[in-house]
Amino acid sequence: MAIACRWGLTAAATFSPTLILIDPRIREPMNSSQFTVQDKALAAISFCDHNSIVTAARDKKVTLFDLRMLAVSGVSVLPPGSGKPRCMAVRDHITYVGDSKGTVHLFDLGTSGSVDYFQPVPVAAKSCQIASVCPEVGGFIAGCTDKTVRVVIPTKPLYELKVLHMDYEVTSMSYHNNILAVGKVNGAVDIFKP
Repeated sequence: MAIACRWGLTAAATFSPTLILIDPRIREPMNSSQFTVQDKALAAISFCDHNSIVTAARDKKVTLFDLRMLAVSGVSVLPPGSGKPRCMAVRDHITYVGDSKGTVHLFDLGTSGSVDYFQPVPVAAKSCQIASVCPEVGGFIAGCTDKTVRVVIPTKPLYELKVLHMDYEVTSMSYHNNILAVGKVNGAVDIFKP
């Protein structure tokens, strides 16, 4: 299940390839607001600007859905050997897709509605999953199931600015106003401030 919200619109995916758009002012989804955007279940969705939603699905496809046309405008696929998408975040038209094999994949969302794959960033061991990703200027923060949170600069070779060791696996993260909240499988939330 995945959900993304912005003022006046909520997008939801419920273990299917269907994107559901809900106007929170009327509180009920309408049949006309359901769109099949993938072939397999959606794993993550995010608004990438005021007019588009990006989705990542279990079939390893990343799609761009145009809210003005109510149609898919661009599609790209994770490279062979990649894990299935687990999480996703968008910043400045760059989409960060964390997978089930320890890699964050970077996509450029072009101005013409294209989705262009441009860089894999191996963050953790292949036996590890990327549970959450928070993009920042010049890098990103990845929460992993190996009980780590990594601040990464996606250069070649990879540069890890900081690695935080958690006492439990990471399930989710949020980074706003220089405060990082890390959710863990034991139900606790750790708060970090630089």
